[in-house]
Amino acid sequence: MFSRLSSVAVNDFNNDARLDIAVTNFGTNSIGIFLEYGKTIFSDQKIVTTKTSRPLSIGIADINGDT
Repeated sequence: MFSRLSSVAVNDFNNDARLDIAVTNFGTNSIGIFLEYGKTIFSDQKIVTTKTSRPLSIGIADINGDT
């Protein structure tokens, strides 16, 4: 699933009042997102490829102010 996990962030990414998990994956230049369905049950990893190589950290912000 991962190749050199380098950073973890927790946030409600889909505005469902549940905390989701994002991880940076240094080995495959990607970010993995796990959405919480409730009672600590999470979705399969959704992978987003980064444009930078070897992501080391992740920051969370509400860019469009929709919260």
